[in-house]
Amino acid sequence: MTQTGADQIKQLIEQTGDAYAIFAEMHQANTDYAEFAAQAIAEFRSLLGTPELTPQRLSQILRSGSYRHRDTDPTSCWSTFLAGYVRDASNGH
Repeated sequence: MTQTGADQIKQLIEQTGDAYAIFAEMHQANTDYAEFAAQAIAEFRSLLGTPELTPQRLSQILRSGSYRHRDTDPTSCWSTFLAGYVRDASNGH
């Protein structure tokens, strides 16, 4: 069975979230999750089909999505919510 685009984005968000948690635990991180995850820009561009997406724009989208999740549906799965938000926001919706 193949994964859908949203599932792949969710998986990438979960992987970068796990990596960030490990990094932040081992180092004094002077960065937030959004900035850290933007280091995976090539993977996000590929999954989203947006070669013009910049790391700065991705960081902005991830932060906005995290705030939206907290404000509108904090009991839902964060990575699922964020995957849909990132997909929609990166494609101009």
